[in-house]
Amino acid sequence: MAGIGYRSKRIKADSLLEVIIAAVLVVLIFGVAMMVLSNVNRASRPIKKLKAEAVLRRLSAEWVETPYANTEDTMVGDFRVIRARYVIDSMDAYRLHLAALDRRSDTVAVLDQIFIKHEN
Repeated sequence: MAGIGYRSKRIKADSLLEVIIAAVLVVLIFGVAMMVLSNVNRASRPIKKLKAEAVLRRLSAEWVETPYANTEDTMVGDFRVIRARYVIDSMDAYRLHLAALDRRSDTVAVLDQIFIKHEN
C-alpha cells in the first residue's frame, strides 16, 4: 500500500522527442519570418533609390548656378546629400557630383553631370 500513494503523485513531463519537435518548429517559423523580412527590405530599396534620384535631380537643377565650396554636405529629408564641384581643364566647364546617403551612410544614389558655360 505504500507504493500506491507514490504513483498517484507522479509528475507528467514532456519527452525529449516532443521538445526537439517544438524546437524544430520554432526554428522553421523563425526562418520563414526572416525570409519574408528580407524580401520586404529588398523591395523597399528601389523605392528609396527612386526618391533619392528625384532629390538629386531637383537639387542639380537648383544648384547649377549656385556658387559654393568644392565639397559640401546638406540634409534633404531622409538623405544626406554630398555635392562636389570639379573644374575641368578650364573655368568654363565643371563637373557636378551629387551623392545621396541614407541614415547608415550607405550610398543610395549618385548623379554626375558636366556643365559648360556659354557666353552670348
